Amino acid sequence: MSLTRTACRSRTRSLIAEPVARFFTDVEINEFIDDGVRDISLKTMCSQVLCTAIATVANCAEYTYPTTYNATAIETIAIKTIISSANIALQYITPDLIGRVGDASEMKWSDWGRKFIITPVPTAAYTLKPLVLVEQGCTAAGTLGIPGCYHHLVPLYATYKAYQKRRSFELAGAVAQQYDAELGGILATITTKFMVNSIKQSIANQSAAD
Repeated sequence: MSLTRTACRSRTRSLIAEPVARFFTDVEINEFIDDGVRDISLKTMCSQVLCTAIATVANCAEYTYPTTYNATAIETIAIKTIISSANIALQYITPDLIGRVGDASEMKWSDWGRKFIITPVPTAAYTLKPLVLVEQGCTAAGTLGIPGCYHHLVPLYATYKAYQKRRSFELAGAVAQQYDAELGGILATITTKFMVNSIKQSIANQSAAD
């Protein structure tokens, strides 16, 4: 099921029994909806972007997390993997192995301080494409930027925030519990039954000196 922000706003107004603007303006409810989309994207990491290719710089190992996708600004939560120009994912290593992978012909990557680090240090320009998990919000046209399986939860989040602003804290708490339970149930089903575990495995120390 796919919803627009307008549809989410109508559902929210139905839930808070305010079909036309009295206490809440459309702008306020739109903000609650946008916050709900962000909350879902942060808790589920369901919004993914294969970034535009970047080129490494000789003798530079550290690169800032992507902040744009083509001409669109993005807020990177984390990097899932980095793909080479041959469409091969670079192997991930933990930060304590940076510089200790002796085979210079095979690039590997790690991350620290919202930067990704290539090791061994590149000696030329190599094309890399980061696959990143991003924070998502509504577009100006009102399109929700998250998968449709989460859309029905956005009005619940907006209702929770509306009750909170109206200082109906018991109702806000009850709706928040319902939202968290349904969000957790969907996420658990998807990750347990249908998704491959994404645990990064550390490689053995390959330094020729050891």
